[in-house]
Amino acid sequence: MNLDEFIAQALENGMRNAYVDEPGFDTLYVRVATRFLDGQRMRTIDLATIGASVPGGGAFTKLVARLREQYPTMTIFVESVQTERFRNKLREMGFIEREWEPYNFYLLPKKME
Repeated sequence: MNLDEFIAQALENGMRNAYVDEPGFDTLYVRVATRFLDGQRMRTIDLATIGASVPGGGAFTKLVARLREQYPTMTIFVESVQTERFRNKLREMGFIEREWEPYNFYLLPKKME
């Protein structure tokens, strides 16, 4: 199942999580959830396990741009970021680190900026 098929199923029938096929990634585990962020409840696309085929090759940047375009009302949440390099990249992309939950980042929906 690809990422768009998963999101469609999650929004339609409540499917909560899955490993999905996505170009540029060896592994991508995702969830659709509702989280309390920035003072309100938000629908999120959670990226929980991310394994790029070529780390640093731009696949994640392209994925985020596509998700923001296709799902402009959803927040992108990246959990348990293990490397400082990736944490810095997320900050450069505009992701916000949760103060009370280190190494977890979110990017507000395009429509809220």
